[in-house]
Amino acid sequence: MKWVYTVFGLGYFPYGPGTITSLATVVAWAFFPGASFMANLFLIAAVFAIGLFASHKAVAELSDPDPSCVVIDEVAGQLVALSLLPRSASGMVLSFLLFRFFDIRKPWFIADLERLPGGFGIMADDVVAGLFAGLIGQMIFFVLTKGVFFHSLF
Repeated sequence: MKWVYTVFGLGYFPYGPGTITSLATVVAWAFFPGASFMANLFLIAAVFAIGLFASHKAVAELSDPDPSCVVIDEVAGQLVALSLLPRSASGMVLSFLLFRFFDIRKPWFIADLERLPGGFGIMADDVVAGLFAGLIGQMIFFVLTKGVFFHSLF
């Protein structure tokens, strides 16, 4: 289970394991062919379910409510942001930057989710951070493309 919640050991990276894992998720996304919005939702749900189980185990094993080595939540959150933005270099960069902003700065409505018990607290804040990153990113693309909102989803 350790390989799951640390995403093959990325959670042990000495500097910014969450940022490294988010970046690895973006790189992996870039190399896989585009999928439908529904397929992306299925992928996110699968990663969330696996991450929920694995992070719950990590909390119990490590006796820590939010172990820093648990980075499967970054994968789930980054996937949410990626799936809401265009599958382009600019979309991927913007999703990465906005997700890291919301994940690191954690506005109060996102930070409150960390208090949920076990794996829910670990996973929920990152998924919501990804959602906000994707929505804000869509607003940015909306302004830059003069009104084409959610053009990349369907």
